[in-house]
Amino acid sequence: MSVGKFRTGVILIALGVVLLLHTTDVIDFGFWQTLFKLWPILLIAIGLEKIFSATANLKPLAYISPILIVAVVIWAAVAGERGGYWIIDDDDPDRSGSSDIYTWTEEGSSSTERLDIKLKKAGGRIVVRDGAATGSLLEGRLRYWGSRPTVDSDETASTLEVQIKDRSSIASKRDTWILKIADRVPVTMEVDGGGARMRLDYTGIRLEELTLDAGAVDIDLTFGSLSPLVKCVIECAAATLDITIPAGAGVSIERETALSHFSASGLSLVERGTAMESPDFDAQPVKINLRIDSGLSSLRIRRAGDVDFDPST
Repeated sequence: MSVGKFRTGVILIALGVVLLLHTTDVIDFGFWQTLFKLWPILLIAIGLEKIFSATANLKPLAYISPILIVAVVIWAAVAGERGGYWIIDDDDPDRSGSSDIYTWTEEGSSSTERLDIKLKKAGGRIVVRDGAATGSLLEGRLRYWGSRPTVDSDETASTLEVQIKDRSSIASKRDTWILKIADRVPVTMEVDGGGARMRLDYTGIRLEELTLDAGAVDIDLTFGSLSPLVKCVIECAAATLDITIPAGAGVSIERETALSHFSASGLSLVERGTAMESPDFDAQPVKINLRIDSGLSSLRIRRAGDVDFDPST
């Protein structure tokens, strides 16, 4: 069989699989958008095939062409984003496809003085916000495909500890976990987000400590002013990180990043030792300490109420 016929067969099979995945809602138009960005690689693959097939000793290398084409298709399927990602006003932001939903409530006890949440998710979406029902400390709504995530809780020394984990190391991009947290007790949270995109809004939550570990994802992080001191450590790969600081709060930032873009709107940061701080940091009633260690492509920080960032800048 010639390399050209083999390549044509591979392309037809790949196209058939992609169309099947699209009609069954496993992938959506985000796949086509990503594939369009990568189309020059297809020209490179065909060029390699022409070069190697014309040389007898190198002819076996011509089969790199269909392999490269398949790799591009797989990458587009994995990396493609689904539309309507951040519709979070509804508790059920993504009704498409066939999935399961697990909901539960943590009420704590009369002696509960602190909430400690540990969250580990392979991919998909994570939404954290306030708004737990009266009498509850934590409400969870986990949309998942496949195995149901595990949820374990235990109260020790007046601290309610809740652990939420994916059973699998691979998650659908449509998996959506929504956590609603009450403002009754201080909160410590560890988020191991893997490849999950995140919108974490702690405006109405008494957050005191946040440890965030993520992959190459976009993160929208909003702090509140219910705790006088918030400590936050962020470690992530290449990503866009948007941070919103409450009005009147002081912020101190230590960062080890390789940034292509940095913006600090309305903060007037000044260097103080190894950190950058807002003016009169020590005198502010609310202080937020940030330590960022990552290979971020973009870090944007603003005050709440400031004009939204222009994503083109």
